[in-house]
Amino acid sequence: MAVPPAEAVAAVKRWIPAGYRATLLAIAGAESGWRLDALGDYPRNFTEPVRSEILPWTCPPNDEDAPSVFGPWQIQGSWRGALGFNDNCGFAAWLMASWDNSAHAAAVVLKSSGLGSWTTYTDGAYLNYMADAAQALGVSSSSAARLARRVPPAPRIVFPVPATPYPSTPDLTPILLAAAVIGGLLVVL
Repeated sequence: MAVPPAEAVAAVKRWIPAGYRATLLAIAGAESGWRLDALGDYPRNFTEPVRSEILPWTCPPNDEDAPSVFGPWQIQGSWRGALGFNDNCGFAAWLMASWDNSAHAAAVVLKSSGLGSWTTYTDGAYLNYMADAAQALGVSSSSAARLARRVPPAPRIVFPVPATPYPSTPDLTPILLAAAVIGGLLVVL
């Protein structure tokens, strides 16, 4: 198994509350192998209704062959608004630009939805990375395991914001092409 990079450890120490650091660092190991450039959850690999739910969050949007989760914590594009972004690809690039950005986003997800936001937490896969995460943080494995057991798993929340990223725009073509008579004058809209 790989060891978390020093940049990951430093970012986790800056952004993640002390009691969650080893667990969140282990989650990043389980989600991505501690890869900053990790991509995942391609809609083509899912069945309905999940496929349609994640499709708007891909980069580029609505592309069956594009990823919908990004970075070491595999954060879904649906979190972009909570972090001040209005486009999926800008958000994805930001998540993968630095460990600080990605750890900051993980802290927002943790605060909003808890550890249950990560499947690797709810299914226990993160435990395979806990010893390496604890060692990298300078925490004993037994202390990290105790902390992990004290945090009950929360139900997974996949979509913290509406599944449609933007309200639909009405088709204005008929209005723009129609002519109207207003006050005796012909006005083309």
